[in-house]
Amino acid sequence: MMVKGKSVIISGGGSGIGAKMARDFAAQGANVTIIGRQLIPIKEIAKEIDGRAIQADVCDWQSLNRAVSDLSSIDIAIANAGNVNSMPFSKMTSRDFEDMLSVNLIGVFNLWKASLPKIKQSCWGRLIAISSTAGLKGYPYVSGYVSAKHGVSGLIKALAL
Repeated sequence: MMVKGKSVIISGGGSGIGAKMARDFAAQGANVTIIGRQLIPIKEIAKEIDGRAIQADVCDWQSLNRAVSDLSSIDIAIANAGNVNSMPFSKMTSRDFEDMLSVNLIGVFNLWKASLPKIKQSCWGRLIAISSTAGLKGYPYVSGYVSAKHGVSGLIKALAL
């Protein structure tokens, strides 16, 4: 896929896989915007790649939608932000479960929903989610995370149709 000149937005781009993707897309000539909750890491990566950093939380629809609406265009939206908490199901609270669904599933929905109007304007685009094998099978001690990643797999399949 040629990405030179394309506008890419990456959630959770201040570290790990997100930062690596930001560097790789920028190296291929894409215009990269990184979204994250922590301003300092995303600003450092954005400065390194001559990109843009926007502080926003993928779990907060209003914050994220406002941040995305400020962008002139989006061709590729990569939902990468995520988190995992490990604990036995018997010790998990409903709040723990909701937190895993919020960042790992609702965060994907929010980024894609906010980005889709701009992607449609460009008449070319990609919605990408960084998931896990936890979206394909179960693992002990991470039932909230596994549930969210299975949800992402279902969302991808539904939107593909």
